[in-house]
Amino acid sequence: MDYISNNIPKIKVEKPEATYLLWLNLNEYELNENKLKEKLVEEGGLGLTMGGAFMGDGFVRMNIACPRYMLEDGLERLKKAFG
Repeated sequence: MDYISNNIPKIKVEKPEATYLLWLNLNEYELNENKLKEKLVEEGGLGLTMGGAFMGDGFVRMNIACPRYMLEDGLERLKKAFG
């Protein structure tokens, strides 16, 4: 959460409660779900779950149950796409 707020402040993170999933609010980018997915995949090389069915349009789900180096890589990719 700190990394995102310090490096990609337009992305808001829903504080997780006893889970390994982060919900990222990308609504400040004013992109529809297809454009968000395109940006994640093409610019960041990330395949995150789109949150439309769960949290609404503009949200994506990031699984952080992985080794630290993978999480750091994923956050850098997120920054590349949206930073």
